[in-house]
Amino acid sequence: AVVSTQSTWEAVVSTQSTWEAVVSTQSTWDTVKFYISGDRAGQLDNDFIKFAVDNKCMVTGGHNIGRVGVIKKVEKHPGSFEIIHVEDVRGNKFATRKKNIFVIGSGKSPWVTLPKQAGIKRTIQEEREQRGQ
Repeated sequence: AVVSTQSTWEAVVSTQSTWEAVVSTQSTWDTVKFYISGDRAGQLDNDFIKFAVDNKCMVTGGHNIGRVGVIKKVEKHPGSFEIIHVEDVRGNKFATRKKNIFVIGSGKSPWVTLPKQAGIKRTIQEEREQRGQ
């Protein structure tokens, strides 16, 4: 995700593979901030977000793509996929594979600006009302 703060462009990058440039306290699946332009272009910020329970995330693949919520539980299945349980702001709970999760904030505050719907899945009736039927 790319965010702009005043005249500086920043990119929030998920470290789904190990980078040599990343500080040793960061690990796979953590999210780091990388500057694209401005005075710090090409540099990593020292701040990062751990992939952990109670951090805000966005789903980037699977059936729940585009949804935003808070990581509530990580199920480890040896020899298979790790399943992440997520809860959105409406209290709806859903689960997806770990590879579909992108951590976007520490705690409940995101590092990026969320779209108008804020990653909330609407019901069929809410979608119909919005279309004006």
